[in-house]
Amino acid sequence: MLAGLAGFVEGRIERRCWSPRPDLDVRKLAAIEALSRYGQAQAKTLGSINLTPNVWPTAAVIDWLNILKRVDGIPERGQAPRGGEPDPARPPHATAARRSSSAPRRATSGGG
Repeated sequence: MLAGLAGFVEGRIERRCWSPRPDLDVRKLAAIEALSRYGQAQAKTLGSINLTPNVWPTAAVIDWLNILKRVDGIPERGQAPRGGEPDPARPPHATAARRSSSAPRRATSGGG
């Protein structure tokens, strides 16, 4: 099983069927995360994945965070993902929600 996952991540095994959306990066993340549980994931395999956590489903972001915890040798591990994407641990809407809740509120007059 682990050899099959490694083959998929390395590009030796390909799925040749139609998919309604491009999900190769998400599937590779899931495979790398599974390999990382057994100490078999390698940092070099992440080079084939576009790091765009702002468009990944939540499960993929969790896989990414687990990979960061378990795999040694990931360059720029403590920095934001390349391309200027926001930190995957903080959703972009969290900052906006915080700003709107701390904004001063205007008093409304009772007259019409």
